[in-house]
Amino acid sequence: MKKTAAALLTSALLSSPAMAEEVGVWCDVMVPGMTSLDALVTLVASDNDKHTITIAFQDGSKNTTVLTKRGSRYATDNRFGEYYTLRNDGQLGIYDSEGFVRAARPARAGAKPGACR
Repeated sequence: MKKTAAALLTSALLSSPAMAEEVGVWCDVMVPGMTSLDALVTLVASDNDKHTITIAFQDGSKNTTVLTKRGSRYATDNRFGEYYTLRNDGQLGIYDSEGFVRAARPARAGAKPGACR
């Protein structure tokens, strides 16, 4: 029984959550004129390379995607080749396999989805 308890403790320690740090929050105006699609984008980096990006919409829905860090890119590894970069001007660059799509500007502290305009 002692062996099983030790194995469980070791397993729990090895799978403990990594330290995560919020890199930033940005307002993404996806389609000008369609405020219902405005979103807050939050990038979280962790020390175990399990970075995530969460896109939160006004209706309360959210989409969280695991990213792979490759140099200065945070890649989604999806079929569209989407990735994100942190731009020198503080904006979040949004790209796909064909290149630049748009930039999301930094959100004000305490911003809510739908308050990006």
